[in-house]
Amino acid sequence: MTTKADNASAGTTVDLPQRKVKKGVLDVFRNLRAITSREGGLLPFATAAAVLGVSKQRVHDLVNEGTLHPIDLLGKKWLSANELESFVKLERQSGRPWNEPSIKEQWRAAFDGAKDPSPPGKK
Repeated sequence: MTTKADNASAGTTVDLPQRKVKKGVLDVFRNLRAITSREGGLLPFATAAAVLGVSKQRVHDLVNEGTLHPIDLLGKKWLSANELESFVKLERQSGRPWNEPSIKEQWRAAFDGAKDPSPPGKK
């Protein structure tokens, strides 16, 4: 047996206006939540540079050479916290690698060094 109060309370929840939320917005939030949980968090390039102790340009260079892989989200590029952590754990030497001169450069240096700066007889 239902009373008037039960009918009134049941009718009021149905009569309330429903909030309209764009379906795309919810999809973006679900996608964001999935990516952040999978990647351990997302960092902008400037924060990644501070974490790695390098410049922002070096972070861009690492992305361009394929060492780090950016994630495009909401029109901005982010870096995975898990990927940055594994990059930090690599034992990399600091500084630029020593450039081994090519055979051509060695030949030219030897040839230039063998030249006498002044011709014989003229001093």
